[in-house]
Amino acid sequence: MPKAEPAATTEIDTWRLQTRITRDVIGANTHGLSQEDSLVQPQPAGNCLNWVLGHLLHVYDGVLPLLGQQPVLGTEALQHYARGREPIREGSEALDFQQLVAAMNEAAERMDAGLAAVSPDLLDQPAPMSPPATPTRRSGRC
Repeated sequence: MPKAEPAATTEIDTWRLQTRITRDVIGANTHGLSQEDSLVQPQPAGNCLNWVLGHLLHVYDGVLPLLGQQPVLGTEALQHYARGREPIREGSEALDFQQLVAAMNEAAERMDAGLAAVSPDLLDQPAPMSPPATPTRRSGRC
């Protein structure tokens, strides 16, 4: 196994730290909240916490395969939470909030494991979903 470049190692370590911080912030801010709490619509506009958490999970589930990890719920189950989708207006449109929280914790663990094993060379390969102006996984938007 080739030795990682110091800059790439630092970059990967930073992403791993960001993943753990995101998980911890979500845990602190969702502790004790109910399904009903997660569906409160911010005023004057915006998406409810259920949608925001589902959207973040949708993004993670899309990135996990790039890191050699399996998605937690899969983008099909999370289509209502995809970028550009309508806000959740009815509780029946939303996934169970506790399921989303648990899935987000699992996604963060898988993201960390995938990042821990990623080769810095992988970051310089073309990113499948990036716009042409940012053609690598390192520079691309996921």
